[in-house]
Amino acid sequence: MVTGAGRAFCTGADIDDTFRKQIDGEIEDDFVSGTAPDWVGLIRKAKLIIAAVNGSSIGVGLTMTLLFDYIMASDRARFCCAFVRMGGVTELASSHFLVQRMGWGRASEFALSARMIEAAEAVQLGLSDRLVPHGELLDEALAVAGTIAKNPSRQLQTVKQLLTQNGTDPT
Repeated sequence: MVTGAGRAFCTGADIDDTFRKQIDGEIEDDFVSGTAPDWVGLIRKAKLIIAAVNGSSIGVGLTMTLLFDYIMASDRARFCCAFVRMGGVTELASSHFLVQRMGWGRASEFALSARMIEAAEAVQLGLSDRLVPHGELLDEALAVAGTIAKNPSRQLQTVKQLLTQNGTDPT
């Protein structure tokens, strides 16, 4: 399970600091150099991952969860795909996975408007799988994980692999 500490789940990367270091040559741009990690492969090959979104989930805070197996949102959660507002574009294959989760039109409106979506609407739009009262979020996420974990691990991994192959292959 992945959750945030404090009031937010993850409010995104420090864009100014990261890009300034790349521009100044202090760090290498891993996408330009070809050394960027395979986020899709890493997450989809991992064991079950549940996002327990306890607050604001913005930018990479949103996009990292799209590949998780299950996304639970507290009633205090908020979601925003703010890249376009900052002069950027979606990341971590989110342009593909937003469409998978929300549908073409909803994903387009969400990514192009950069508007904040409250938890209940996120569930309605398919961006999150379940809405949970804030105080019950961690217990509910652990209960879901426990129910799933009762199944044979080899079959869990095989089903996850099949869902990944069939859910990420556009053909």
